[in-house]
This record gives sequence, structure tokens and C-alpha cells, in this order.
Amino acid sequence: MPSFFHSWRHGVLVAVCVFFAASPAARAAQGGVPPFQAGDRVCFVGDSITAGGVYASFLKMFYATRYPERDIEFLNCGKSGGSAKDALTRVSWDVLEHRPTSALVAFGMNDMTRLFLAASGSQEALDRDIEERLRVVEERYERLLEVLEGAAVCLTLVGPSPYDETLQVDTKIERSNWAMTRWTERLGQMAARRGAAFVDLGAVMNPLNARLQKVDPAASIVGKDRVHPGLAGHLLMAYTILKAQNVEPDVAIIRLDAKGLKVGELVNCSVEGLRSHGQGVEFGCLEKALPFVLPQEGGMQGPKFWGIAARAAAQLEAEQGSALIPFQDELNREILQVTGLEAGQYEVRIDDVAVGVFGADALSAGISLGDNPKTPQYAQALELAKAFEAYRVLDASFFRLIAHVRSSILEPEGVDVRDAEAVERCLKEALVKRKPEDYARGMAERYLKTVPGQRELKLQERDAFTLKIQQLKRPVPHRYRVARIADSGVQ
Repeated sequence: MPSFFHSWRHGVLVAVCVFFAASPAARAAQGGVPPFQAGDRVCFVGDSITAGGVYASFLKMFYATRYPERDIEFLNCGKSGGSAKDALTRVSWDVLEHRPTSALVAFGMNDMTRLFLAASGSQEALDRDIEERLRVVEERYERLLEVLEGAAVCLTLVGPSPYDETLQVDTKIERSNWAMTRWTERLGQMAARRGAAFVDLGAVMNPLNARLQKVDPAASIVGKDRVHPGLAGHLLMAYTILKAQNVEPDVAIIRLDAKGLKVGELVNCSVEGLRSHGQGVEFGCLEKALPFVLPQEGGMQGPKFWGIAARAAAQLEAEQGSALIPFQDELNREILQVTGLEAGQYEVRIDDVAVGVFGADALSAGISLGDNPKTPQYAQALELAKAFEAYRVLDASFFRLIAHVRSSILEPEGVDVRDAEAVERCLKEALVKRKPEDYARGMAERYLKTVPGQRELKLQERDAFTLKIQQLKRPVPHRYRVARIADSGVQ
């Protein structure tokens, strides 16, 4: 009889075959996922992976940089420890109160915990428990979706990220990735019945994780706790959703003929004042979008990005000669192409800032600007990314804390959340009644230390970040100069 591990591993191997057989775009696109439009209010409804706000913040950053003209409101409605059952108890005040037009619903990690599954025994016992658990969770999920659909919310069901039980660390195995895969299949069926959009994160994340662990058994796109994705995992989640939405892949593409002083086919930009400059060209350009930039130091190339998988990722990327997550190549193309230049080396300046020296052949083929930290566009996008990150941290650490305490402690005790004295009294009682290892007790302690008297100040901080984001996301015109090194004075 095949063991649970062998059954799961077989599923991963099949997925790996599909992963290598299809292009990244084909792997990611699940079909029928509507992109966000101007005026949308998008709620991310999920557990702690959502509540932390990282993949949601990446999606927000992408839309702000790629579609700066679209004013979209994104709202974090995640809760640590959240499940479909829990979401039903808070959906009215934590989701519907925002009058969402769209919602990404992402539960499963806590719904399919081993608390409800066979911890040991035969494969038949595990499958039996999974099937019963699927039935229970599906009933709750259906009720949640009915509530959202009743409010005319456009739904995207998101299959959960992996539970990494194959990671070679000492962390106790508390969940089943096989159960997670089965739940994702069920989600796809539910989405099809309802005509809702569907994205399968595991179909993209599981195979990549298997590749990393083939190089290093202690590597993971998730993390040592087996549950929460690292930065690379969150970017892969955002990438998968964006590919499914079939978003515009180009920041801007500038095509020029230096010899004929002609403007070629432009993508998402406008060019004016093209003129010769020595043996090069000079021109003004307004790109209608900004490159996508991560706020963390080193970006997609830094060791922090891959976390405990840094060594394995570096080896795989060196072997294949390209990024494991093709975000840059597929979703962040910002290209300057200048043909008709005489052979030689050319310095490219933007707003009189030197951004690099390139050969005529490289410029003729097109050079990438989206990942060049020396460009003014990158600098602007980096400041924008830092503002988004500050907003995310504030939202996750303060406002989601308030929502968590309300849902887990105050409402079950019948406390009026508007009564500050009653709230404080209830939470102080929780510190006495609940065990030290109780997660809700820790949240109550954090609340008492950080929330009382701070709400208005934090609202002002959040509004200030929102205003800064609105200002920073607007592209501005730049002056380009492509000059042969001898002409530019550079030795």
C-alpha cells in the first residue's frame, strides 16, 4: 500500500513534468480571472498568509506602477488562524463593510489542518478523513461565497500555497499537503459551478519547491515553519495571479532609429524632440508606467529574497541562465532600443544621470531599464515601494490586530467594540483566564500595549501613506541621451 508521503510525492512529480512542459505563462494562467479596474474595491479574504499583506502589497504595487491612472482601493481582510468558518462570523463588518466590488478568497491552510486528519495509519484512513473534512469545509465555504455573491462581489477563489512537509527541518508536521492539493481541486470545481474565477497557487509553487529541495533538502520557498511563504514565495503568488489576470507585461518599450532620426513603434510611452547628439541621439520621453521594484534591499537578486533557499536558487539560476521566477522578463519589461548606431560603446544618460555603457549591438537589440537601479524611474518606483511597505506593516501590525481581537475575543464574549472600558476589561480578563501559549492571549497583550488611544494617530499615518503613494505613482517625463563615449567625454 503506498504511503501518504509517496502519494504526495507522486503528485509533485506529475506537477513537475507539467511545469517543465509548459511555458511560465501557460503554467500560471488559470483562465477567466478579471483584472482590477479603476474604481474597484478589492478585498483580500484569507488567513495569516493574507493578513501579513505581502502578496497583496505586491499586487497593489504592480497595479500602481503599471496602471497609475487606475484608482483602486485594496483592503486587507485576512486574519491569523482564519478559516472559512471564522470568515463567516466576521464577513459583515470585516469585508462587506468596505462595499467591495471584488474579493480574492484564499483559505485552506487552517481548514485542512491535521487536527481533523489521521496523524498516522493507512493511506485509506487519511483519504477517508480528508474526504470528510472536504465536505465540512466546502459547506462553510459555499455559505461564505453565497454571502459575498449576494453583495454582488466578483469572486476569485485562490487555491492555497503549499504546506511544505518535505522540508528537512525539525519543525513538527502538523498539516498535509496532499489534503491541500485535494482542497484546491475542490475549489476549482466550486469556482466552475459558480462561474467564479480560480487561481491554483500550488500548481506553480509545489514544482518549484521540489526543484529547490532536489538541490538542498533544507531549502524552501515557504519557510522553516512549513506554512508561511518567504518573499520569493509571495512574489510567486502575486506573479501567478497577475499572469492569470493577463495583465499588460510592458512598462514601456522605446524604439528609435538613430541613423534616420525616426521614432519606431512605441509601447506605453511617447517620444518628442528626437535629435542627433554627436554620433548618438537625444530625446524626451514620457513613459506611462513605472517599473515594479521590491522595497527590500537587493530586490529579487538579494539573499533575503530567497531566504533559506538562497543557495539552491542561485545554483538553479546559474544552471539555467535565467530567473526561477520570470517576473522581470514576463511582467516588467522596460526596454530602450536604438538602431542605426555606428559600432562602438555608448553611454546612456537619463536626466543627466549615467545609467550604463552599452555596445551598439546591445542597444540595437534593446537594453533592459526595468531592473536598472541607476535610472530615475527605478528610484521613483523604489520610493513608492517603500511607501507601500510602510503601509503594509502599519496595516498588518495595527489594524489587522484590532480585527483579530474583535473576532477572536471581544465578539465571542459579547463585548461592544465601541465601549473602550469594556474592551480593556475583557482583554485584561483574557490575560488571566487564557494559557500563556494561547495565540489569542498574545494578541490581547499586544492590543493592550499598542492600540488604546492610538487609533486616530494610526489612521492619520495610513492616510499620509496613501497620499504619498498617490503622488509617487504618477510617471514624469525624462530626458534621454545616448552618446558615443568619445563624444560624451567619458574615458
